[in-house]
Amino acid sequence: MGFKNIRLPSIGIRVWLLLLVLTTLLPFLAFSAYSIYRLGEDQTEFQEQELMHHAQAAALSVAKRLEVSQNILGLLASSDEAQRPNLPALHALAKKLTQLTPGNISISLIDRNMNMEFITSQPYGVPGYEIHHPEDVRAVLQTQKSAASAPIYSPIWKQWVVAVTVPVVRKGVTEYVLRMVVPIDEFRQILKDLNLPQELHAGLFHHSGQIIARTSEHDQFVGQPAVHFMVKLLLDRREGAFEHRNLKGEMVRGFLVQVQGWDWMLGVAAPSQKLSDAVFDALIHVVLVGLFFTLLALSLSFSLAHYLSQQVKNSSQLPILGSDEAPQKPAKQSIIKELLQMSDQADQNLRREQRTTLALQNVKAMHQQVTQALHEARHDPLTHLPNRSLFMELVHQLQASVAPTDQCMAFLFIDLDGFKGVNDQYGHEKGDEILRNTADVLRAVTRDSDVSGRLGGDEFVMCISETRELIISSAQQVATRVIEKVETLAPNLGCSIGISVWSARCPNLSCAMRKADAAMYQAKHSGKNQFVMAHDSEHVVNKLNHKSENPLVCSSSCQ
Repeated sequence: MGFKNIRLPSIGIRVWLLLLVLTTLLPFLAFSAYSIYRLGEDQTEFQEQELMHHAQAAALSVAKRLEVSQNILGLLASSDEAQRPNLPALHALAKKLTQLTPGNISISLIDRNMNMEFITSQPYGVPGYEIHHPEDVRAVLQTQKSAASAPIYSPIWKQWVVAVTVPVVRKGVTEYVLRMVVPIDEFRQILKDLNLPQELHAGLFHHSGQIIARTSEHDQFVGQPAVHFMVKLLLDRREGAFEHRNLKGEMVRGFLVQVQGWDWMLGVAAPSQKLSDAVFDALIHVVLVGLFFTLLALSLSFSLAHYLSQQVKNSSQLPILGSDEAPQKPAKQSIIKELLQMSDQADQNLRREQRTTLALQNVKAMHQQVTQALHEARHDPLTHLPNRSLFMELVHQLQASVAPTDQCMAFLFIDLDGFKGVNDQYGHEKGDEILRNTADVLRAVTRDSDVSGRLGGDEFVMCISETRELIISSAQQVATRVIEKVETLAPNLGCSIGISVWSARCPNLSCAMRKADAAMYQAKHSGKNQFVMAHDSEHVVNKLNHKSENPLVCSSSCQ
């Protein structure tokens, strides 16, 4: 018997419509299950991104605080008192700096034989204290790189402290190191000021595995070694997400980052259970909403199936429309199920789009924060001028643009005269104001195509471009305007400027910069508050103006 002779049982239209609805719901249920799974994954990834953001922000704040101590010690290390050396005068200067910076307890000087020459908490000549973590001192003496120690409990100051160590280099040799003692409470306060969410906790660690500071239970764990798992991460200096049991035996999940430029690492973590509960709550909410709409759809489908079956029954009792047998009667209006399904689907798409938009907004905010951090890393934080590395990058770009043309570049090395006296007389706030105003002067006298930057301390640099006929006069005009404007910033303040000219026929940029630097020192030795041209700048331009057939070469001192 063939299939054509098989008679299937008849099923009412209501049952067929319900089967159709159930068949349609199967892919939807599968998609909902996958969406719930993906939502859980996205929520976990978002939590990890949030932990990373908090950790990076905290590490940046800690690095800035360490740089403050490093800059103070660097100022002492480069002072005349340290370079002669005049230890009594250096002791007095260091003591004055500790008084001006109340966040720092003391500054000490240690020689290569691990003898403490002085400490600012004692009069000069009084023997110093025991040197904690001498391995840090030896490392700085050997590498000439600054270092921050593990936590130290000081019985003298009766609190936990860390030591920031900076080398004192004379003629390429490290003869001493300067060491600043900083209370650990300062770093604890930095972590508290981040205002982390209540469930998050931050910890600061030394690479050896010791705990430096925590936002919670600080006094209980400071100076203690971290758990074995964390110590291994710290020794390997491994950044990224982690999950392990903390010292209290709780499972925590967090993110570990390096404090840029130092052997410290910072972690932000939260109890794994709390993070999982947050994800679980979000999933339960989605499941309940989905279940509610599923049941609602089944109920409406049953009502519609009943309504449509009744309409079919009613339509079977009506005469055929358009026939001549009877007059036409208008059919009763019914609900269109397809439009309702389209509306439900549109609502679901809108919710997914809103979740996607929120995720994109979070990514955009994080990108803006990273961009801001990168900008701060490449600019001087006080004057907002490009720092040395960014200045050189911009100069190379300017060099590439003027090299194919008939233009030259001029370097102006600028050093403030009398700045130290103004700084000592009126204080660092006035000194910082002068440095910012000097930066405004450089911006005012330069064009958009020119480059200016701060090399450090009271040293600035500019690079301008002009045709070979006008390069010297333009550089001299700029230098004159800078000198005139700087004189008005404070009494007894001026600047010395050295100028050198670079041409594409002499591709050695560092040669021209060294000549400008030397000319600046010549200006200082010749009476200050003036500019001096490098000895061969006019010779360079004259040879270019005569269009010599032979390419211009650098002097032997530059090659």
